[in-house]
Amino acid sequence: MKKLKNIFGTLLLASSLFFTGCYNAVFYEIHQDVESEDATVSGTINQITRYTLQDSNKTEYLVCNADGGLRYKLASNRSHGSWSTYNHLPFSLHSYDYYATSHNGEQIIQVLADETHLYLLTCVYFDDNDEGTVAPKYVKLWSAEITDWNSDPSWKCINTSTSETKEQIFKVYKNSSSGYYYSAFCIFSTNSINPANRKVYVRSGKYGAYYATKSKISTSEIQTPVYYEVDPTSSNGVKEIASMPVTWSGASVTTSYTNINVCSAVDISGQTFFFTGAAAVTNECYKPTDDKYADLIYENVEKNAKIQEGESESKITYNAPTCVYWGSGSTLYYITDVTATSAKSISASHNISALAVCKDSILIGMGNTSAYSSSTSGGITHSYLSSGVPTGTTDFSTNAASQISSGYIVFSLLNANPAEDETASALYASIGFCGTGSSTAVSYSSVGLWSYYPSRGNWNRE
Repeated sequence: MKKLKNIFGTLLLASSLFFTGCYNAVFYEIHQDVESEDATVSGTINQITRYTLQDSNKTEYLVCNADGGLRYKLASNRSHGSWSTYNHLPFSLHSYDYYATSHNGEQIIQVLADETHLYLLTCVYFDDNDEGTVAPKYVKLWSAEITDWNSDPSWKCINTSTSETKEQIFKVYKNSSSGYYYSAFCIFSTNSINPANRKVYVRSGKYGAYYATKSKISTSEIQTPVYYEVDPTSSNGVKEIASMPVTWSGASVTTSYTNINVCSAVDISGQTFFFTGAAAVTNECYKPTDDKYADLIYENVEKNAKIQEGESESKITYNAPTCVYWGSGSTLYYITDVTATSAKSISASHNISALAVCKDSILIGMGNTSAYSSSTSGGITHSYLSSGVPTGTTDFSTNAASQISSGYIVFSLLNANPAEDETASALYASIGFCGTGSSTAVSYSSVGLWSYYPSRGNWNRE
């Protein structure tokens, strides 16, 4: 009996040491868990885009591709379940007819905007019976100036690029070695707060692309990037950029852009800065002219056309950006002087895929988005800012990291108004994951849009 008592005593001591040792981690995660909201915006969302409606109000909306096709909501709206579905697409959404064994309609891949136009990048599919795979047949770029979400704005297809065909803007090729189809293009936007600074660009071609083909497109065409600005008035929807004024590759300025792959851009006072990483952002933000117009941004945006009798212009103005942040691998670079030729940096734990600026911090989304990647290595972290300078990554005071774990890729991040502190902001993140997710504790029901609202005080499903 004495021996049994000693055994039980030892077990009791060991168990108390075990629970004491893991108490903080275990109960921290329990404390961070919250009741889930119903998912209302699902699917692989590549970008959360700002678009200013082209009516007299010039009201700002957030727009994205998701279940239901094109989804939108007021940028001022800070409540769950407020996304509407657009019903005037110029095409039917992609579906598969099992009886006719054919693909119908188009899939929206990405939504972008400049000062006046909304753009939809779509894909038409076919069955490649030789390989037994679903393959892209056409990549299309649609354009419209939307004045009313409830009427048809006469969409125009400004570019149609055919797979496995030379001299296309949106290059798609079949690798004869693997049998898979790959894209050799990138479409990206500045997504600026100020509509005047919103621009959309295309990189056609990909330096260093793994390319093996029999004949249809030359290797040099695939591997030599050519850059364009999207222009709906041009015959093929784009105009070539003769030379890039400033390109940031890693931490240094370069003017040679044929041997790098530009993937993102920001606009500062009419000058565009280009980056090789997927994520780049500035601290540009809203600035109401006085207290009288403070409610324009959030409380009463729909009425911002006529604050005074006979007034038709919005009173919203903007603070010009003073800082630029961009990711390159797992390094976050930043400058506080746009004339600088080098940058300072801090490290993140994984490849940086998305960024969003707050008044007091910068959110850093992570994940490996390469087609050749077999792991996600993602999640979310943040760094507090001191006069715009990142001070190093640290734990959240919210449940962000527990909801958006390292098993998820963060495709996009957005702060509705970067003039506000992180916990006072309306924040959005779109997430997904690689493969089946069986080894990374992720769920298909989590793929889509997540949000943080100050009134709710936590990150939750949108």
